[in-house]
Amino acid sequence: MTQLHDVKTVKVNGVDVAYRFDGPENGPVLLVANSLMANGSMWDGNVAALADRYRILRYDKRSWCIRRERWSLHYCSIDR
Repeated sequence: MTQLHDVKTVKVNGVDVAYRFDGPENGPVLLVANSLMANGSMWDGNVAALADRYRILRYDKRSWCIRRERWSLHYCSIDR
């Protein structure tokens, strides 16, 4: 399971969005995002299988991250 100390945040449209990198810094990047009502830890099993050869970037979509923030379809459309 993803540990909180491994997760960083970046401010996007005024909201702190959680993200995390796994794997070698020089590996090809694989971007994964959570589904509704989940967070980046949903990828833990996949990351364990792929992190030896890929640099995996996980991020949590608004409202389903570690820190719940306001949510609406409008904000989902502008959080890219």
